[in-house]
Amino acid sequence: MAKLVPQRCPPAALPRPYSRGFWRFVPTATAIAVLAGLLAFSFIAWVYASPVIVILTAGALVYFGALALAGYQSRSQALHNAWVLARRHLEHGEHGQVHRLLYQLSEQTWTSPHGDARVLFLRGELAMREGEFDVAEELFDAALRSGWFVADGPLADMLPSAHLSLATFEVIAREPREAIVHRRAITKLPIDEREREALLLVIDVLIAARCGDFDELLTSLERGRDDAELALAEAPAQRAVLALLEDYARAHVRGDAFREHAGEAPRWRAEELRYLGTRWPELAAFLEASQQPTLALAAPRELGEPSR
Repeated sequence: MAKLVPQRCPPAALPRPYSRGFWRFVPTATAIAVLAGLLAFSFIAWVYASPVIVILTAGALVYFGALALAGYQSRSQALHNAWVLARRHLEHGEHGQVHRLLYQLSEQTWTSPHGDARVLFLRGELAMREGEFDVAEELFDAALRSGWFVADGPLADMLPSAHLSLATFEVIAREPREAIVHRRAITKLPIDEREREALLLVIDVLIAARCGDFDELLTSLERGRDDAELALAEAPAQRAVLALLEDYARAHVRGDAFREHAGEAPRWRAEELRYLGTRWPELAAFLEASQQPTLALAAPRELGEPSR
């Protein structure tokens, strides 16, 4: 099942999402054209046929129009619910379930005008989590070009997680400081303050780790850990990222501090976070070393010097 969606809908074959500007014009123009057509038909039918036919025809049009609108709203809500569920699976590392939901969504030929943008972005997140950064970049760009990801748009509920995913992508695949753009965007979103601080902490820690500012990383974690753990209660993947980067920083600051509580279950699983090291060689080496106890306690220089 995990291979069905990529084979069925490769990124190059995906339809381009309806642009927001285009969709603002189309409904108005369509409504005017339909109304003009109905008025013309009614006039002709009234003059050349029975008024009863006009009334029956108008009633039928209203009935089927209401059915069409109800179906549209139902599919739009189903798409939103599927996205919420897919995000939950993604946060728990259940990629197979996300593939299944995406496959089901690909079977829906009629969705809301912004539906393709939502699905494209979700596929980009999934591709990033699976280490396919070239595919993720193409999907992210296609979704963002649609213009639906704005504060006053129908996808406003996606913006916090979207900016976090884009910041993560920038840190790993491009220039770490480019993630600051998404950090600033999060500061302007109308969301709960505790949630905002938790998202900002994840981005700050990612940037600090990528730039080798380990003292700043540990200081930020010490200052914001409790609030972040509460705000990220439903986001185990993000909590695991914070735990991983804390261990990563301590391994560089103090070579014997990688695992302070020997024998305890680790706070993160390397196989679920391996995507972070796809274009981050030092972290990839650390993740590899974490699977071998004798190497996990190695001196910082054996784990590689941080990229700057």
